[in-house]
Amino acid sequence: MKIKRAKSRIKIGASCIIALVCVVGICYSGYKIYEWTTDSISTGDQTEIINDAATTREIDDSANTQIISSGEADDAPYWKYLHTKLIDVDFDELRNINSETAGWIQLGGTNINYPVMHTPDEPQYYLQRAFDKSNATGGTPFLDGKCTEDGGIYIIYGHHMSNGTMFASLPDYENMEYWQEHKTIRFDTLYEQGKYEVVAAFLSRIYAPEHKGFRYYEYTDLKSEVQFDSFIEQVKENELYDTGVTAEYGDTLLVLSTCNYHTDDGRFVVVARKTAK
Repeated sequence: MKIKRAKSRIKIGASCIIALVCVVGICYSGYKIYEWTTDSISTGDQTEIINDAATTREIDDSANTQIISSGEADDAPYWKYLHTKLIDVDFDELRNINSETAGWIQLGGTNINYPVMHTPDEPQYYLQRAFDKSNATGGTPFLDGKCTEDGGIYIIYGHHMSNGTMFASLPDYENMEYWQEHKTIRFDTLYEQGKYEVVAAFLSRIYAPEHKGFRYYEYTDLKSEVQFDSFIEQVKENELYDTGVTAEYGDTLLVLSTCNYHTDDGRFVVVARKTAK
């Protein structure tokens, strides 16, 4: 009888454990659905901002314009003719809504099309805040707090969201074919419009003090030629493939950074140089 009772208790205990695991699983799934939903709402809010404070305009791009005018657009990859339209941002309107607006980042043919924030006194303020400063898991892309207009480099951080928003498409640059279809990035600041050509893409991480590695995130001022050359040298040493593009001292650089899961505290980074307005 004692043996039977012991077995019965074991079965009951096992059932309780299984039930507990199921409850935890359901709760976690519910949380992930909630997270995805709130991120989608945040993205929707950003879309409304585009409609209210920006308009589309034609740009000078002879190769892409030729595709449109020749009637080949329907057969061409989507990115080719999407690149012929850009968002022309009314920064006065945006800054009336939020004075911490520093620019606008756009990568044609992707979901990367967002305002960029800058809060030097609290650098990661927008890590989990939407443009209107409400709580949002996806946050809003933001400029490194130490970057300045005349520093020669803009480092912009954005989340790698599971629903494809923010900088989720950035790690696609791991494939050379993706780079071939997305060679230019648009980043407009309050003072000027900017077209940037991709120099390199590479895998990185946030390094502990005792570890050696390329701390790209510490290069927030490239006014020094020594610093500039050191940065570009390390970028080229770490690049995943050769783009055939480099940068020279005096060029303005754009760095996009997002989380990546190849290692602990992993990051995926794209570096580009300014070519024209």
